[in-house]
Amino acid sequence: ELGNLDRLKHLNLHNDYDCFKRSLSLTGEIPSALGNLANLNSLAIWNNDLTGEIPAELGNLAKLERLTLYRTGLTGEIPSALGNLANLTKLHLRWNSLTGEIPSELSNLAKLEILNLSGNRLTGEIPAELGNLSNLTELWLYANQLTGTIPTELGNLAKLKHLYVTNNQLRGAIPSVLGNLAKLESIHLTDNRLTGEIPSELGNLAKLRGLHLDDNQLTGEIPPGLGSLPILYELHLNGNRLTGAIPPELGDSPSFAEVRLHDNQLTGAIPPELGNIASLGELTLRGNQFTGCIPASLREPLGNWEIQRIGLPICDSTTAATPTSTPTSAPRPSATPVATPTSIPTLTATPVQSKTPVPTPTPTATPAIVIEPTPSPTATPETSEPPVATPTTPTPTATATPAIVIEPTPSPSPTPTATPTSVVTATDNPCIHRLTGSGSANGSWTSACLTANPPNTRDYYARFYTFTLDAASEVTITLSSADAAPYLYLLDGEGTAGAIKRETGRANASAATITETLQPGSYTIDATTYYAGTSGDFTLEFTAVPAPAACIETLSGNGSVNGAWTAGCLSANPPNARPYYARFYTFTLDAASEVTITLSSNDAAPYLYLLNGAGTGGAIERETGSANASAATITMTLQPGAYTIEATTYYSETAGDFTLELEIAQP
Repeated sequence: ELGNLDRLKHLNLHNDYDCFKRSLSLTGEIPSALGNLANLNSLAIWNNDLTGEIPAELGNLAKLERLTLYRTGLTGEIPSALGNLANLTKLHLRWNSLTGEIPSELSNLAKLEILNLSGNRLTGEIPAELGNLSNLTELWLYANQLTGTIPTELGNLAKLKHLYVTNNQLRGAIPSVLGNLAKLESIHLTDNRLTGEIPSELGNLAKLRGLHLDDNQLTGEIPPGLGSLPILYELHLNGNRLTGAIPPELGDSPSFAEVRLHDNQLTGAIPPELGNIASLGELTLRGNQFTGCIPASLREPLGNWEIQRIGLPICDSTTAATPTSTPTSAPRPSATPVATPTSIPTLTATPVQSKTPVPTPTPTATPAIVIEPTPSPTATPETSEPPVATPTTPTPTATATPAIVIEPTPSPSPTPTATPTSVVTATDNPCIHRLTGSGSANGSWTSACLTANPPNTRDYYARFYTFTLDAASEVTITLSSADAAPYLYLLDGEGTAGAIKRETGRANASAATITETLQPGSYTIDATTYYAGTSGDFTLEFTAVPAPAACIETLSGNGSVNGAWTAGCLSANPPNARPYYARFYTFTLDAASEVTITLSSNDAAPYLYLLNGAGTGGAIERETGSANASAATITMTLQPGAYTIEATTYYSETAGDFTLELEIAQP
């Protein structure tokens, strides 16, 4: 009936969490009839528990100026028809579960001032066409799964004030043309995979207040010009691979309040000029390779905890705080080792290049792993950033049952119960070793073996471990060290030249872990370090549990089954790099049927995927779920064949119990 209100100009259907505690939360789908409201000027629906997709009919609202669909549980793709809204100035679709790519048609919105698509599950690249939005002042794309590079065309957005693309999977360099955007007040590129140097052109942005480039893989030196920006109060460059000395020109800043430079590869002395910044309230410098002493004027902005982590004395009247050169390959200070996870058995191992015998840990399970020599050709380390590889999920063999009754198969514990043994012996290529089961091995990083996937042209020490799976398996790899920050690559194929399937590692961490469901085949682990030229000892732990036995059950009819989310089974379709717990249920249809799937839980907000085929690797047919909901439902007509339900959660790393109900109605 709302579609009949042809004089309606403003429609606001929001739920105030604080006042109503979701008691008035709307459910259901957005009526497509809203597209008939020809005089509608603003439409706001937020903080509700809606389902379904954004109706393409909203693209008919020729007078619409503001569209806000915020935190409403919407799924599906952004309709390209929204590009028809010629008068739209503000488009807010943040914090839903939208998927697919950003439609290039949004570049037709000539009057658009604010575009906010943050907190969804959007994939693909940032459309270069967005550079045509000449009136855009704010671009918010953070917390998605966007890949590719930052388009240089964004340098055409002369009115842009705020750029937020934090927490995606963007690669490549920061475009220097961003330094031409004279009105920019904030740049947030945190938590991506950006490489290259920080453009010196950013020192031209006189109105910049916040520059957040932390947790990337940026290299090179800090541009001295950043110290001349008149109102820049937040400078976050931590968690990169920056080198060289801190420019003393940073001490010229009249406005710095927060300067975070920790967890890089900075060298030399800490410049006393930083003590000239009267407004400086927070300074972080730990996890670098400084020499000399800490200027006494920095005692307050650093604080006692930070000073202890830096590991240098405070300068006194007889100690000069002058720069001292340091070898760029010096290892970073030792970190506290992380305890071995209890789900991964510790095994007896011989070091790869043993100088001192390694004590044999107490065995905790049955023999399952042997690391054996394998002849492998020496690969020349690559010097360019590898392309992004989409993680592949397995397609386990399904059991199709003609009868229709739900018969859940009990899932055994994924933790191995046997006592493995582990042996490392020399091979024709001393950098490559073979794993043949679950266990652990000790090794050393030296200049004799280099990573095949360096983020820049410097040398990163590495060791390689190949393994072969006969069946789809849940694989967990943990690389830990007390001497260096570990970094892990999981490569396709046997040898060092395979495409990257998954990578992980953080500055100043003492362990890195990859958990992945893999199809049968050969794979290689590139066990390397976060920082270049870092030597030291490490432990690699590896477990492989057959995925069908651990995480997949077969359903064959109407009924319900109870299950539990645990860390042993992970989603095959995570919206980001974090682990999402999941269980999988396959079923087979002999005839076209209407299928209703309901996932409910009192412990977590459920999220449902319906996949094509029997196994975890099928294409997504439909998905649904919303924040703070207790149930998710998919109803659709399916053709004969095999399908898989992925029962997972809206939030990452959420454990708990659930009930899955399946109803199959044949016409």
